[in-house]
Amino acid sequence: MILILTPVYKSFDTVKLLCDAVDSLTENDYLHILIDDDSGEELPIKPSKNRRIIQIKRDVEGVIHKNGAANAIQLGYDFAHQTYFNEQPNPSYEHIFVIESDVIPLDKGWDQKQIVALKDIPSDWATLDVQSVDEEGNVTYPCTVAP
Repeated sequence: MILILTPVYKSFDTVKLLCDAVDSLTENDYLHILIDDDSGEELPIKPSKNRRIIQIKRDVEGVIHKNGAANAIQLGYDFAHQTYFNEQPNPSYEHIFVIESDVIPLDKGWDQKQIVALKDIPSDWATLDVQSVDEEGNVTYPCTVAP
């Protein structure tokens, strides 16, 4: 089983596309957790058998919002690794993917291709990153505009 974690912060224009692609193109069993890092808005997608949504409310009036994506991802990971999930034993996850909300899988079996690629990457790599590209194939934010 695959665990897919997606941080979502005001990326509502693409989160629906991402979820639709994951639902239709993923071949392995999966749980997809969307973690909304205090956007304060309703997501355009609902929880389902394969998807859960965690919303964090932590902004304080007068304080500039700071990205808490790492904390949000940790919450999603912990949530998925509880001993029980909805009063049933929680499955174990063979693979964990972190997919940004602007990275949309395009091919059937994208998840299997990621698993196959794992054999060829160095053992000290924490992640297999996917770059975001636009319709013309040009690398886009955040790859090109990183502080």
